[in-house]
Amino acid sequence: MAAFVDGEGSIFIRSDKATGHLALEVSISNTDPRLTVWLRETFGGPKCSGEPRFLPNKKAKKFYQWSLRSKHAEEIVLGVYPWLLLKKQQAEIAIAFRRTFSDGRNQSNPLTSLELTVREDLRSKIRVLNKRGAA
Repeated sequence: MAAFVDGEGSIFIRSDKATGHLALEVSISNTDPRLTVWLRETFGGPKCSGEPRFLPNKKAKKFYQWSLRSKHAEEIVLGVYPWLLLKKQQAEIAIAFRRTFSDGRNQSNPLTSLELTVREDLRSKIRVLNKRGAA
């Protein structure tokens, strides 16, 4: 699994446009649907529709994507962390991000401005690491 996350995957912090809430996400994309089916059957996640996603470039191959969010994504990151080679820094940020969550949060116990700032800072750091192109 660590090799798939390192080579075909992404570890990132997604922002829900409607609510502004941040969530950890781990995703793996591949042009062979067997990988996403295996990932779903082995680790859970949304049901694969079997329909590939298309890239804007018409010559690009179709690809399939599997993903998990929040606590489930954290479990994957913690499980693969010792074996990661390429995405170890992203995993460290992901773990730090998930440590900012507690089970007691609700509308009557909202996040403090400091907690929001810490989460946004971690999201900014992981975005820099995930940026495409030359370093």
